[in-house]
Amino acid sequence: MEEVMLKRILANPTVEGVIVTNEQRQLQYTSLNNNVTFFIASKLLSFGDIARSAIRDIDPDDNLLTFRLRTREKEMMVITPVDGMQVIGIQKITSSSSILAKQKQENEYNDNFAHEDLMQDERTDSITK
Repeated sequence: MEEVMLKRILANPTVEGVIVTNEQRQLQYTSLNNNVTFFIASKLLSFGDIARSAIRDIDPDDNLLTFRLRTREKEMMVITPVDGMQVIGIQKITSSSSILAKQKQENEYNDNFAHEDLMQDERTDSITK
């Protein structure tokens, strides 16, 4: 079952790699070279522990299950259950998703200006009346 899921994930052309560790953080599977794997896994899983601690400080009954980190070029999804296998997926950000994000930012920017213009018109109307 896990092999089928890994094959399906890795079949996506934007996926650069997958790392799977067991509860003791021993490497079970990687599609990356070992140097990169150990560097990324140790840093991200440690970050997951810090994030889990912060979540528990806010709400002791809550727990961190997954987190996503995004840079300009890559996105990393980390699944960090308290017990069980931990999975890290690394994906390239495609130009289409970058274009959509940029369009969304431009729309928000334009909406802010439209709101300011509307507020200015209302102030002008109230002054002239």
